[in-house]
Amino acid sequence: MHVPQLQRTLPSTLHFDRVTSICTTGTALDINELALGQPGLCAVVGSRAAGCNDLLQIATGRQRPTLGHVTLDGQRLTALPASVLRQRLAYGAAQVAPPRDATVRDFIEDGARGPRHRFAFTLSDKQQVARAMEAFGCRPFADAPFSSLGANMRQRARLARVFAQGAALSVMESPVSGLPNAAKGALLQLTRRVVIEEQRACLMSTSNVVLACEYADRILLMRDGLITFDGTPAALMKRSALLRRHNTALAKDAA
Repeated sequence: MHVPQLQRTLPSTLHFDRVTSICTTGTALDINELALGQPGLCAVVGSRAAGCNDLLQIATGRQRPTLGHVTLDGQRLTALPASVLRQRLAYGAAQVAPPRDATVRDFIEDGARGPRHRFAFTLSDKQQVARAMEAFGCRPFADAPFSSLGANMRQRARLARVFAQGAALSVMESPVSGLPNAAKGALLQLTRRVVIEEQRACLMSTSNVVLACEYADRILLMRDGLITFDGTPAALMKRSALLRRHNTALAKDAA
């Protein structure tokens, strides 16, 4: 079976300008300036209390900052119509609960259709869904109930759902959480391969700095609402003192 290639999309750039916000964990998020959207896999690394997922919520317009603003390709994120956001920015929540009788195909197509199926499901959308299902190994299970899947296949389906939206920039909360380390590594490796092949940008949160250093192209290390490092994995690995502080903070938050 021939699977059509995903539709190429122009890069989109998110820009944070003097953004501050009180996170859901009570941490004060403070980002003076940050640009996101370069092709590749960018990992936002930190504990739940660090503010990683709040950064992603603000980046997708689901949470408004207390001060400052975020722009997407030079336009205020909060002022963009849903139809424009859909083309440029895809979002995958850590937990998405489909209807009880939904198949894997239903679940992935639902991502392309948008909230409450507000967008028409076009031939291009069908092609995006087919390519995403193939890329993440979901096609053999397309007609199986989503509820029957194990943890690994559920995460694959969630990733396919995000990429099926066809946006230039994908934002995902903890896409490999709940999996054994070997399965996490395999899924991150697959995600990065899809990202590179399609020249997309992917922003994801994780607490695992080791996996981030192995598979990400860029790392944002977060602690107490602040970005303490922004650079390549190779550069981070040279900052042993910073890594020790980060690991200490993770252990403290987990205690």
